[in-house]
Amino acid sequence: MEMQVRPATWLEMVQSPRVVGTGRNVRIHPVAGVKGACYALTLDKRWLCGTDGSVTLFRSLGSAVRFLQLAKVDDFEAGDPADIGLTVGDSVQCLCISKGMNLQACSHRGPGCPSELPRSS
Repeated sequence: MEMQVRPATWLEMVQSPRVVGTGRNVRIHPVAGVKGACYALTLDKRWLCGTDGSVTLFRSLGSAVRFLQLAKVDDFEAGDPADIGLTVGDSVQCLCISKGMNLQACSHRGPGCPSELPRSS
């Protein structure tokens, strides 16, 4: 899948359900890595990124869905598997779910996050 150059921000994702009639397209993409798969989100074919420009990865499908729940995004679909390694280099941020169902930064590369992409601080 060809991605747009400008990333989508968390703020854009949170605003997307409020933008009526624009046909915003939110997708969850499995991302294969050496140790398994994690998940990334796109908004209108743009990778979801933090304010520092790092792509946001989710350690599990549940954590990606939890992020969308918190952002009040109910309309999303499964996306094609993606290989973001060539796109983002070492600029990733990995999130997982705590026992209290809160999102938090992964303290280590989880089994789903590509180990070939070093964690950004």
